[in-house]
Amino acid sequence: IATGFYPLLWISILMSCFNAQGVIDAHILHICAKLGKNLYGQVRLWGAVSWGLGAFVMGIINDHYGFNYNFLIFGILST
Repeated sequence: IATGFYPLLWISILMSCFNAQGVIDAHILHICAKLGKNLYGQVRLWGAVSWGLGAFVMGIINDHYGFNYNFLIFGILST
């Protein structure tokens, strides 16, 4: 586990290189257009709900087990 500011900064920079949120949004728009339905708002709504639920659960994990488990679980779920 990285300790200190600069190791965490480099990990964040490297992880941002592999984040393709814009590509995922474009793909969702393409799928909605192929279906001929306006579902993009519903997709974004459930994405926001899941993000909020995940933040809540990670907060509980942080309170009960400590901050280091947030990094561990994030790493596992990101693979």
